[in-house]
Amino acid sequence: MGIFLALLSALFFGATNVAVARGHHWGELNPHEGLLLTLVVNNLVNLLLLPFIILYTEVGGLNLSSILSFIGSGFFASFLGRMLLFGSIIMVGASRAGSLKITAPMFTVLFGVFILRESISWMALLGIGIILLGIYIVTRETRQRDLFIVEKEEKEARPGVESGINSEPVEYSRRGSLLNAGVLIGLASGLSFGIGNVLRKVGLFSYANPLIGVVICSASSLVFVALMRFFPGRLSLKLNLNCFELVRQKGSKEYMIGGALSSVAIFTLFISLAYLPVSIVNSIAAVEALFTIIIASVLLRKIDYITRVLVAGVLVISGGIILILLS
Repeated sequence: MGIFLALLSALFFGATNVAVARGHHWGELNPHEGLLLTLVVNNLVNLLLLPFIILYTEVGGLNLSSILSFIGSGFFASFLGRMLLFGSIIMVGASRAGSLKITAPMFTVLFGVFILRESISWMALLGIGIILLGIYIVTRETRQRDLFIVEKEEKEARPGVESGINSEPVEYSRRGSLLNAGVLIGLASGLSFGIGNVLRKVGLFSYANPLIGVVICSASSLVFVALMRFFPGRLSLKLNLNCFELVRQKGSKEYMIGGALSSVAIFTLFISLAYLPVSIVNSIAAVEALFTIIIASVLLRKIDYITRVLVAGVLVISGGIILILLS
């Protein structure tokens, strides 16, 4: 049961990535407003289900430790991790951002080695090396894909004229810097989601109802987004808090669909953590990148080019994750 739920979570998270990419490409909302809409939908779904959760599940025994763990999970996963993931999707595409997000177990091991002074097995070390190789493959493929797109756009804009890539090195350098930033942000999202998963499991150690955990996690992440709107300077999120205005804008439907899909993904993820160790759930979560590629190949054919090199990079990263978790 736990394995099936973890796979289902990976499938719906992959579909969420594609919905967000469609919302940004064909819409008018900035990524922070898209994040707000997905979280609002998450919380509306939770409010609809909350009476049934209270009536038909055991909700007693909630303690401060669990509440703080679920709030922390809301910050690192649903708020920070999702915000970083959305940024990476915009910069490098849904398929590539999804492949970078699943590197979370590598950061968990590195955290244990450098912060907690834990020893590392040869298998985990090999797994980290393989993940780094996979990241290099995905990063190199991303830059090659962008070069191909730029050349194609220039040829379409100026038929019969050779590509002008070399004649505008400043512009292409800027695009290259943007891609590098997208890769780094994607890796940061993997780190943030990894911390969020650990905190979810910590909360479930002392409070066994994962559905209440979902409600607290989603509510806290929405509060974090609203608070960041009023932070000074660069910390402030650029968004319109009036959701009635946002839903009338182009692209809002895709973000709301993404919110509904992520609600299913979060519920199934939390429930799977009640059945399986967090390491197993994280290993199964690696399938999310493959689901993203499959769905993107159908729904994002014109904007997210899927190549054999990208698929190979995702498989290499997934293999490294499995080695780490087997160690």
